[in-house]
Amino acid sequence: MEVCYVNKFIMKKLLIQGVGLVLLAGFIAGCQTALETATGKPEIRVYQSNVNDIQTVTTLYFRDKGYTPAEVDEMGLSRPVRENDMVFERPHHQATNLIGVPSASRILVSIDTTPEDGVKVLRGEAFTVGDVHTGFENVVPAERNYPELQADLYNIRRNLEAARRGGTARVASVQVQN
Repeated sequence: MEVCYVNKFIMKKLLIQGVGLVLLAGFIAGCQTALETATGKPEIRVYQSNVNDIQTVTTLYFRDKGYTPAEVDEMGLSRPVRENDMVFERPHHQATNLIGVPSASRILVSIDTTPEDGVKVLRGEAFTVGDVHTGFENVVPAERNYPELQADLYNIRRNLEAARRGGTARVASVQVQN
């Protein structure tokens, strides 16, 4: 009788551990943020637009979302700022450090031109920044925001197409599926 009880106990323990591993694997798989793009980061191709139009529409779009254009050096990003890069910030007013310096969300939007066909490619990167605009900035890639940033790039392209057709550029929403 004792052997049977021990075997039942071991079987229950193994079953619980197995269920826990399956749940953990499902949770980890559900949190994947890699996008189905060439780089795995947010990017979108834009046709028949010039750099100035893209910069204007992008700036207006992120301004409407509460971001402001930011001047940062290469230390505030994952790489040096290039000629057609735009950087936007939105402070987290609730999150501050011990001396009251807020953290912020920072977005880098790059405009690149493909050499083979001249198509513009908008690429985005999202960051969370602690101790904003101090010598101690802590810049961390925010890959969890990539699906939302991908949707933002789609909306920017939609606004560019509407402006090109003579319509008004508006902030349209794309549902993000997580």
